[in-house]
Amino acid sequence: MLLKDKLMTALTLWCTFLMGYLDTYAFLNYDDLLVSAQTGNLVLLGANLQNGLSDILPHVASFGGFLLGAFLAEALVEYTAKNSSRKFSVFILIQIIVLFGVASFESLIGVYGFAVILGAFSGYTLTVFNRVGSTKMNNGIMTGNVQKLMTQLYRVIFLREKDAWSVSRVILIGVTTFVVGIFTSALLYINFSGQMMMIAASLSVLVFVALVVVGRRVSET
Repeated sequence: MLLKDKLMTALTLWCTFLMGYLDTYAFLNYDDLLVSAQTGNLVLLGANLQNGLSDILPHVASFGGFLLGAFLAEALVEYTAKNSSRKFSVFILIQIIVLFGVASFESLIGVYGFAVILGAFSGYTLTVFNRVGSTKMNNGIMTGNVQKLMTQLYRVIFLREKDAWSVSRVILIGVTTFVVGIFTSALLYINFSGQMMMIAASLSVLVFVALVVVGRRVSET
């Protein structure tokens, strides 16, 4: 596996953890809001129609932000396609800036600002970091991943397809990573509800530092 593929794998798994973490925090802190799992977000939007605009607008904001984030992220991916040497560091640096920005001004931006920004952030993350090895994986919306996992397991058990085993293993790792992000967020929220975004931003800094260290070691060899 090439270095860039290893980096994409590691960063996709990190972002899978992060999406589980952020969705759980948003759900607990902002009255059932979801920022990456947009299927659930749309269901909650419809379910809250009877309660008036104040209950549905955060879900609308999250969905609109997600659309914008995915659209702009695709443009960024295309723009950086020919310059692969530092693009991962740039992608994570954008992540750090957004997370620290939200952590610093969360009380000022309110639920609508949080929903738009984190929705866009999730669309960006899901578009940029979406591959483990050679397998495409959605790192924030687990419904499709679980469905794909079960179809691949069928092929492993009954059709004896070797490739299906490698795909199902990758997806299982992704789903497990997402669940770990959920439980980590839920446990931290008990005692650190006011610092959740700062924790996420700080973890992103550690990922960025690791990227820089790996990049320097590769350039020295």
